[in-house]
Amino acid sequence: MSGDDNKRFAEVVMPHLGAAYSLAHWLTGDAADAEDVVQEACVRAFRAVGGYSGGNARAWTLTIVRNTAFSWLAKNRRRTLVAVDDLEAVERAQALPGRNGAQANPATPETELIDTQHHTIRNLAARYGLPLDDLHAAEPRKSDEVYRFGGQYYPKTQATADFLAMFDALQADVDAAPFPTQFNSFTAAGFALDHMSVFDWIESRVPGGHRAPLGQLLDVAYNIEYGAESSEQSALNIVYLLGFLPGFAYMGIVDERIATPRLSKPRMQVPAGSVGIAGNQTGIYPLDSPGGWNIIGQTPLQMFDVNREDPCLLKPGDKIQFKSIGLDEFNKLTTA
Repeated sequence: MSGDDNKRFAEVVMPHLGAAYSLAHWLTGDAADAEDVVQEACVRAFRAVGGYSGGNARAWTLTIVRNTAFSWLAKNRRRTLVAVDDLEAVERAQALPGRNGAQANPATPETELIDTQHHTIRNLAARYGLPLDDLHAAEPRKSDEVYRFGGQYYPKTQATADFLAMFDALQADVDAAPFPTQFNSFTAAGFALDHMSVFDWIESRVPGGHRAPLGQLLDVAYNIEYGAESSEQSALNIVYLLGFLPGFAYMGIVDERIATPRLSKPRMQVPAGSVGIAGNQTGIYPLDSPGGWNIIGQTPLQMFDVNREDPCLLKPGDKIQFKSIGLDEFNKLTTA
């Protein structure tokens, strides 16, 4: 870490250590455990402060404390389930009483993001009468995600251009560490990537690292995808998920009569253009890759081509209609 990072840590994190301890104490219910959580959170914050792009420093710091506490509780109290609201509740955490004694503020809603496929958590919510909201159903029709980093919007067209700038480095890792990397079967590159964190991979492969919008976007995305800080994840997570399936077309919800869960044992090879169903969602594989979706058909269209001006064939909001064709037409379109 540079002297600038030391100075930034002192400016961004240190003023909020009191609030950090209060939040950790509320989440763990124990003073000594709260100290352990805050110490680990400070280590994480120190590693990540170089990528801090401004904004609400208190919320940024307390979010790291919250995630650290979740990791600590999962490791040390496997039967403990904790849910806390997002930044608004984090901002109010210093005023919340601890668990040893008074009840938490009843006016503070407790929410957590739950994936549709997290059946155990959904069953627990039903068991204890906790309401669940369908976020996708609440989104306005044809709405799209908006990226914003450092106080500026980050257009998807720019994100695509930035991704193409690092595509060769990503593909080199995929080629050097072919899937799967296992404890008894691995390449030297696979071993090295497994011992590198996602955070360090972003720093070394993405131009500008975490100071660049794409680096920040990837860090946030993989924190959400795997539920852990990027500094704690193997770089193979991002290499295999991002490198194998750029341009994967996640499409709309299917009729519940044909919805079906993922395969219990994923296939080692799924052909490019394969149309699959997993749960209640449809998708098209852009490249030959491993996969656990149930395959119901195949398209001859090339979903992703790095040599096209816009590599992804489909755009958010596009309407897709599947049409049955014969083998002759399929082959004709494949060679077109």
